Amino acid sequence: MTVLPADTPRTSSDDTLLASSGFVESNDVFAIYSPTATHALYEASRLICQADAPTEPLTPLRIAVVQGAVSFTDHFLGRLRHHGIQPLFVGPPEAILRRLDLSLEEWDIVVYLIGPRWQHALDFARAKQRVRDRHGAPPCPRLLLVSFADHLPTTVQWFKRTAGTDYAVFTSEQEFVQRLWAIRAAIERAKRSFRLHLRFVHSGHPNGLGCIPGEKIEAVYGSFLPGHEDEIPESKSVLRFLNILAASRWRSRSAPELIEFMARHPLYSGKRIEIRIPAEGSMKTYVARAHDALSTLWRRQGHAGKPPTTIARESRGKKEIAYRLLCTAEFEHI
Repeated sequence: MTVLPADTPRTSSDDTLLASSGFVESNDVFAIYSPTATHALYEASRLICQADAPTEPLTPLRIAVVQGAVSFTDHFLGRLRHHGIQPLFVGPPEAILRRLDLSLEEWDIVVYLIGPRWQHALDFARAKQRVRDRHGAPPCPRLLLVSFADHLPTTVQWFKRTAGTDYAVFTSEQEFVQRLWAIRAAIERAKRSFRLHLRFVHSGHPNGLGCIPGEKIEAVYGSFLPGHEDEIPESKSVLRFLNILAASRWRSRSAPELIEFMARHPLYSGKRIEIRIPAEGSMKTYVARAHDALSTLWRRQGHAGKPPTTIARESRGKKEIAYRLLCTAEFEHI
């Protein structure tokens, strides 16, 4: 992070350099760091890009800002509106998670400012991702972690490995604004790109939280574009197999591993019924039937061209293949 201290000597050549680069000096404070009762001011950069008259884009960028140990000043939040960015909500992490759980469509990006202490931000990122998963993992809102301190590369990797999370070090107002709009552009591209999303409807659990033995799968709905959902008319055995692939979509599993997972899964056991687990030799048949069902869904929804790859295959050697369903998924209980 480049900081120009207040007492740095200035020369005429410095003034010439600033003017030629299109930057002007600013004495603004961008954020306040208050892990204890003692407040510290983050100036972060005394150089901000000289802007023309503010222009309001047709679709403003909507953000929520997590109010934690580090928080933007009111003046800086107000200035963001000149860049077409609307801070619609500023509040503690718990309040933002509650609002996200009600609706993910309120904001495009959630901004979380962090200083040297980062564990709470990582916990928030993971909690937010769980909320997105419950809602089908739509393209937004994304989380941008804005750091006012240097963190170890391993810490940064923990953040970046959390889906839907971006990490950046605050250097200047202009770079921060550009980063927000770059994330917004990525969100718009994701909305236009084809991505399989599956919604599984289960019955037999009155509380509706998690899966328990004795549940039944009532229906499976799929879409390749948000808002274009259709039911997948397949046999219950194929739908259960799709459910198994979706429940373990985070890793590839071979035929023996899939069978072991089925033996532990509530859909294949119950108090009054035991559903027969497919034999290892029939796994390829079930994979083919699942692939055909998803390809049929692609064509039924009017998409042209070859269907995207929905089931990835990974060679394990000695003719063993592991499978992974490339999708986002949600599980609904009725």
